[in-house]
Amino acid sequence: MGSWGAELYQNAIAKDVHDRFTSQLHKGKSAAEVTEDLIESYASAINDSDDAPIFWFALADTQWDMACLLPQVKKEALKWLAKGSDIARWEEEDPDQADARAKILKELEEKLSSPSPIKTKTRDNSAKGTHKK
Repeated sequence: MGSWGAELYQNAIAKDVHDRFTSQLHKGKSAAEVTEDLIESYASAINDSDDAPIFWFALADTQWDMACLLPQVKKEALKWLAKGSDIARWEEEDPDQADARAKILKELEEKLSSPSPIKTKTRDNSAKGTHKK
């Protein structure tokens, strides 16, 4: 497992997805453009049953925080949360951290099911979320 802890961003894929999404969004790309680029770049991870949930969880969480959660991304993240394969993997590979991971994913599910922060306009008139990591 490529994780160093149970937290959502204690994984190389999750951290990279978050960093690349926020960086490209701040450079003026739309959420849809960045999402399309990430899906293309992470095609092999998305096709891997261990890495796919990590990708979708990180992308959905990041988009929610930045007030630009796309319906497709939310749907994929919620699908993987309902499937429970990420927790099963933790129970098998790192049982001591499985409960912590389960709690984090429960919080993510609740977060994704709630309204995201309201977009605000900045000086350059680009919409940005009000919530910071």
